[in-house]
Amino acid sequence: MDLRLFQPQDDPAVQTELLSAVKLVEVEVHSFCNRKCWMCPNSVIDRRHTPELLPEAVYLRVMADLAELDWRGQVSFGRYNEPFSNAVFYPRLRQAREALPKAKLRTNSNGDFLTPDRLELAHRCGLDEVHIQLYFGRDEQFTRTAAEAKLDQLAKRLPLAWNGPRQAPDVFVWHANHNGLAVRAVARNFRATGTNRCGLDVHGPYVRKALCVEPCLRIYIDYTGDAMPCCNLRHDFPAHGPYILGRLDDKPGSLARIFCSAKAAKFRLSLMNHKPKTGPCADCYFGRVPEYWDVQHTLREIKKFGLS
Repeated sequence: MDLRLFQPQDDPAVQTELLSAVKLVEVEVHSFCNRKCWMCPNSVIDRRHTPELLPEAVYLRVMADLAELDWRGQVSFGRYNEPFSNAVFYPRLRQAREALPKAKLRTNSNGDFLTPDRLELAHRCGLDEVHIQLYFGRDEQFTRTAAEAKLDQLAKRLPLAWNGPRQAPDVFVWHANHNGLAVRAVARNFRATGTNRCGLDVHGPYVRKALCVEPCLRIYIDYTGDAMPCCNLRHDFPAHGPYILGRLDDKPGSLARIFCSAKAAKFRLSLMNHKPKTGPCADCYFGRVPEYWDVQHTLREIKKFGLS
């Protein structure tokens, strides 16, 4: 962990150096989602209106800035939309692949709009991996039999050679390959693994004391160009407004400046402790970090240099 992440950085060279270490940039190229899943804030925030698009100039500027870094991280498409529901997804994939030949392009999907032809088109445009979520209803019992039944329904539309499941606590994962495109079908027990976002009671009562390093490694871009420090925060939920790091524009270095801003540094620093968290992080169950040596070393350095 670089201690400069916890202090505002005004030097463009330092800004680009810190941005180059980011592992994932998630971008929402349009606003539409066709579902209102019980565990998702889209159940209380309308995303089924006429789609709004992330300005292309802003998107291309982000891709160009990452290209200048020879960036090799992940670009994830999604946030709170369904990427495959709008055809703009495909040219944006192509633009990302042209700009970032060494990056991994991935997306989540609810699977409703997927066909073999659309998978093939997405792969030709540069997509490397798609995770299809097999969602359970609020009152459905999470079992392997029920998860396999959901996979069977998906397989009727996507007749791939599904392998699995690989099983982890409260998760089943099946793997397939479509002409080189990695495809996963994932069933999760959100009652056990989900988090309480935007006031929703998904996981139940929880007091977050674990530190969080997610905002050090990732940054999220909503369709408005607003940059968020965490996947569980969004610009269109009023209580999250104070956590918007800034709005991207089409000027060079916009993403790096926002990632290294005083606001971003302050937010990251607020999570680097084992005290109860506040605001939207107070009951967050996501990305809990065990007490690994390297994290503990960073905490000691933070205290030594008087940043805490």
